[in-house]
Amino acid sequence: MTAPSLRISPRSVANGADPRTLDVLDGVHYPSSDGKPMAENTAQWRALLIHGAVLDCRYGDDPDVLVAGDVLIYPQRGNPRRCAAPDVLVAFGVPKRPHRPSYKVWVEGKAPDFVMEVASAGTWEADRGWKWELYAATGVREYWLFDPTGEFFDPPLEGYRLEDGEYMPVDACGGTPERVLPSEVLSLWLRPDDGHVRFHDPVTGKDLRTYSEAEAKAAEAEAKIAELKALVRQLRNQS
Repeated sequence: MTAPSLRISPRSVANGADPRTLDVLDGVHYPSSDGKPMAENTAQWRALLIHGAVLDCRYGDDPDVLVAGDVLIYPQRGNPRRCAAPDVLVAFGVPKRPHRPSYKVWVEGKAPDFVMEVASAGTWEADRGWKWELYAATGVREYWLFDPTGEFFDPPLEGYRLEDGEYMPVDACGGTPERVLPSEVLSLWLRPDDGHVRFHDPVTGKDLRTYSEAEAKAAEAEAKIAELKALVRQLRNQS
């Protein structure tokens, strides 16, 4: 899908405002909130926070990869009623800064590359229905569905890749269990694990760590360093 070229309103130009930061463009208001809660339950909240944090950490050093969540996507200029707020999105070639109230596709110049929705009682039907259609029409290259409780989707993790305007299922990685699915967009393997999705780097052979796991690893390393320093002091005192 080719995104329309950017047209900045005369008022925006006069004020020197970046259109990515504006709620109003060409006299049209694009709200920054749909008035709905970020999550309906603790399982959904935990999953979407972990997924967003892991991917944000993964691409934290790249200024041209935007990772966001619960941010409204507006695919069509002049139509603020057509929108969706994915639980997690990743857009390559889109600068992290400035901070945005929403993701307006014609302003950014492209659709997000990766979108994941985390299912709940109030959202799973939309995830398979109108959101599915909207993301496909917008040109989102990969669409992922995850059910942290296993109540709505079987299997709990499903991946879909856009081919000729239609989402086709992502097949399991060769030589891996059926539940391990590859993301071409992220160059990672995904699998469900204890209520959230694990992102695995096939190059390093390691899972991407959550913040709590990274902190625990850092604390372990600091304790090891302190132990070695103590040993060095002990040896010096004995000599």
